[in-house]
Amino acid sequence: MTRRRPQSRGSQRLAAGGHGRAGAAGTRELAADEVRWTCSSVGRSSTAPGPSRLLGQPRAIAALRTGLELYAAGYNVFVSGLMGSGRTSIVRHLLEEMKPSCRLGLDHVFVHNFREPNKPRLISLPRGQADRFRERMAELVGELREALRRSLGSARHRQTRQLMQQELERRRARLLAALRREARKQGFAVVEAEEGGEPRLDLQPLLGDAAQSPAEWEAAVAAGRVSPAKRAKLRRAREALLERIDGLSAFLDRTLRRFQRELQTADRAAADAALQHELAEFLAEWPQPSVAAHVEELRRALVRDLARWAAPDSPPGEESLHEGTARLEDLAVLVVKCARGDACPVIVEPNPTYASLFGTIERVAESSGSELRRIHPGALLRADGGYLVLRWTDIAQEPGVWQHLKRALRSGLLEVREFDPSAGTTAGALQPAPIPLDVKVVMIGEPGAYEQLAQEDPQFPHLFKVHAEFDSTLPNTPENRRRYADFLDWLARSEDVPRFAPDANAAVVEHGARFAGRQDKLTTCFGELADVARESAHFARAAGATLVHRPHVEQALQQRAWRIGLARDRMEQAIAQGYLLIATSGKAMGQVNGLTVVEDGVSRFGKVVRITAATGPAAEGGADLISIEREADLSGPIHDKGVLVLRGFLTAMLGRDRPLALAATLGFEQLYGGLDGDSASCAELFALLSSLADVPLEQGIAVTGSMNQRGEVQAVGGVDEKIEGFYRACRARRLNGKQGVLIPEANARDLMLEPELVDAVARGRFRIWTFSAVLDGLELLTGMLASEVLSRARRRLDGFRRGIEKGRG
Repeated sequence: MTRRRPQSRGSQRLAAGGHGRAGAAGTRELAADEVRWTCSSVGRSSTAPGPSRLLGQPRAIAALRTGLELYAAGYNVFVSGLMGSGRTSIVRHLLEEMKPSCRLGLDHVFVHNFREPNKPRLISLPRGQADRFRERMAELVGELREALRRSLGSARHRQTRQLMQQELERRRARLLAALRREARKQGFAVVEAEEGGEPRLDLQPLLGDAAQSPAEWEAAVAAGRVSPAKRAKLRRAREALLERIDGLSAFLDRTLRRFQRELQTADRAAADAALQHELAEFLAEWPQPSVAAHVEELRRALVRDLARWAAPDSPPGEESLHEGTARLEDLAVLVVKCARGDACPVIVEPNPTYASLFGTIERVAESSGSELRRIHPGALLRADGGYLVLRWTDIAQEPGVWQHLKRALRSGLLEVREFDPSAGTTAGALQPAPIPLDVKVVMIGEPGAYEQLAQEDPQFPHLFKVHAEFDSTLPNTPENRRRYADFLDWLARSEDVPRFAPDANAAVVEHGARFAGRQDKLTTCFGELADVARESAHFARAAGATLVHRPHVEQALQQRAWRIGLARDRMEQAIAQGYLLIATSGKAMGQVNGLTVVEDGVSRFGKVVRITAATGPAAEGGADLISIEREADLSGPIHDKGVLVLRGFLTAMLGRDRPLALAATLGFEQLYGGLDGDSASCAELFALLSSLADVPLEQGIAVTGSMNQRGEVQAVGGVDEKIEGFYRACRARRLNGKQGVLIPEANARDLMLEPELVDAVARGRFRIWTFSAVLDGLELLTGMLASEVLSRARRRLDGFRRGIEKGRG
């Protein structure tokens, strides 16, 4: 670790208003042992620790444990941390380690709703009983059908029906006999005929004692055997008799319908008695009120539809012509949740679409079989009574999922519906009853996601009251280094790869410090560490080694850097061949080498960028500082802020008494992509002062650092990559021992440079300086006192002002 030096002379000068004697001694050159921290051997613990011990983040672990164990409304958990830290696996392992108690819920089944067929009824049962209930219902169907057939086919019931039938026939016979006697007196015979396939009564005139058909009667009339008077009399009598026949037919129809109702009532009474006897035993086994309500509806439906259920020659599954009648499919039971043991369910849903999360209802062209078979519940119900692990980025990408998830968590009810993804709403006629839901959701998100969601959605913090925030780094302590060793040992045992020797553990720890970007920190991106470990084990195995040692880890890191280093190498070649105009030696006016970091999603490396400045008098004595990148919409807000801070510093240093009268432009040469960040503000200031004071700058020294309006240098990110980027550029052109990088003093303790660069520093072939005040850096790059550079700048500005005043005169 590096020590902070006392306040520099440049800082003292700034505090005194920018005056006083300056010297390059305000900067500090780092030794080789300061630019990389080296770890000694690291051994693992004597006993294998659990996941919570491996993580070493007590604040986040405590929050996670609280959220998992506290059952109250809204105590769902939001876990945030860096991508690649293995958060999903960590949460799963923590759940296994903590073994939190969970409120194991009831079983749930759907049954047919005989009153509203499109709204299946929900029945909740004791845990583990759903499958048995389904089997028992299937047995009950056969028992009920057999009981119906026995009751309706019994000798007593058949005798009752027969007596009722005989009484109806006797009554009909008496009425017909009376009608026939009256018709014979009037000269007619009553005959039975068919009309439209239906039986009916008709009259035929008598000629003598013989009834005459219409053709025979017409022939007798034509032959004169029937007088006109008799014919007229018979016609009048026929009309009167037909009225009596119509009345009798209507009476017989009413009597028949009444008789059929009486038969039906008798059948239903007998069937109801048989059903109640059978169902009483079933209800004693299943005393739940919801079961009793369903059984009562079932009994009524069966009584209404006795013909198909009791007749031996009527298949019970065929469709009924009467609305409200029961089908065999309607007696099916759909088990939507059945407990399998007492283990707490932990469901990790990697693809939380609406269907996979809430369930869906299958669309069919036409009804075939039970409608219940179309219902398919999802992960929320599988996690009922336990824990559901989701990723926020997946939830946010699915239309409608977040809104419906909030509704389910608020209400504690799960509604299984068809979902229309184009409209983002539910649809469909089939609407099963809501299912009670008791689930704890563990949502995994990125850093800052919780705060953003809380601002955008006021309901969010009430639904996720626990925020388990995993830090991206750990302190670089012996205890945490041992955690790394324990993690590597756990990984080796889990994946059956060679185990790690203490020196290999140390090498991975160093990589963890470099990945964290600090000597005193270690990354918690365990996914990155696991990949390095796997590749190191691969090289160890290829070499026939039984243990992984430091050379294997170094080989793995070198191979990784080479695999993803194509863009970086092309950049280095472009500098070596002169396609990118970068000077790594000599001096130049208004020009300095700045440093940026390029990230393409796979690799991350430093890039050298020439920063240039041009200055001249401003119109009307004002000041105008133009950033070419800002004018071209190539810069972000943080970079633009850095330019404005630079302008404030210039005003404080050079325009305190009089207007600056300066027009200046700043540009990043041959940079055509986006640009953001303020880490180049110090380099921009040096280029600007160099142009204004006509003082050349060393081109063999690259600069990175952010500044404030008081000229104090602030820490920046990506220091390792930036230094290594300029080192490669100098190496491509030839190292001369005078080249190096100027970085903020605050970043001195962050350095974890590559071994090759550390060796170059040790041999004096490359140098690294730190500074805490911009004037100290100015002296290093110009080789002059900062006061002299500022005096030249003031004289130049005075000349600008005189020229402006002369132009006005």
